[in-house]
Amino acid sequence: MVAYNGTRAGNFCKYVVKKPDKWGYKLFCHSSVDGFVHDILMYLGETTFANHHTLPSEEQIAMSVTSKFVVVLVNTIKHTSHSAVYAEHYFTSIELAKYLRLQYGCRYVVHPPLKSVKEINKKSTQRGTLGYVSSDGILVARWKDNSVVTILSTDVGFESMGTVELYDRALKKKVPIPCPSVIQMYNDHMGSIDKSDMLTNLYKTPFKTKRYYMRLFDFLLNLIICNAWILYKRDCLALHANPKLLKDLRLDISNWLRSFKTSTFKITGNSLGTRDFSLPKRANRQFCKV
Repeated sequence: MVAYNGTRAGNFCKYVVKKPDKWGYKLFCHSSVDGFVHDILMYLGETTFANHHTLPSEEQIAMSVTSKFVVVLVNTIKHTSHSAVYAEHYFTSIELAKYLRLQYGCRYVVHPPLKSVKEINKKSTQRGTLGYVSSDGILVARWKDNSVVTILSTDVGFESMGTVELYDRALKKKVPIPCPSVIQMYNDHMGSIDKSDMLTNLYKTPFKTKRYYMRLFDFLLNLIICNAWILYKRDCLALHANPKLLKDLRLDISNWLRSFKTSTFKITGNSLGTRDFSLPKRANRQFCKV
């Protein structure tokens, strides 16, 4: 969400009760694990998918709204057959998982918001208990932690069971709990969009404006700086160098921009070919009495 609480944006401004900034522009993004944002799709209500170039096929047009967002963002991935998409439970759909695998060769992992089973939620059921159903290359696994976690995946299975250190209230210490690889992979790859939101909101530049689109312009400037800092960190990691902090990078950019002095100049025919763009002199006003 890009915060904006004005009235000039019309239907572009949305209200989402569970967001920290409840009023603003609703954006859907896909990013790398380190928070580098690759593509953005702005939610515009019914007109979001009005452009036929966005969803070229009839099958995509007939999809649900949440599936359309995923398909549009997946279309901008260069090598889909070598990619895996990790999404939130808002985008849960078995039909979408099958479509991405068949049409793009893309693997899909999502946390579906299924209701927990009463039996697995009982106190007698130990933490780390795993139940799963697999059909046609699609895995739905349910694993018990403090609460029941349910995962849908076409990327990895539940084999290669590992262990995680979790705190036991009864023993008052951390104990090893068996954890399937699909849960570990989901926890490792999720949170990139949250990381990008954290970086863009870490050093926000407060300003007031009556132009509603300036909020989006400010957000994009912050996002560009954060993406540049992430690329800079990747290069420093490859060169085994210590990267600067994001704050220091922003200060360097600010100082560099402030080092330029503004100058005024007159556009004449000497600077732009033979045409003369200089303004004519103001004619003297003549008055006559009648």
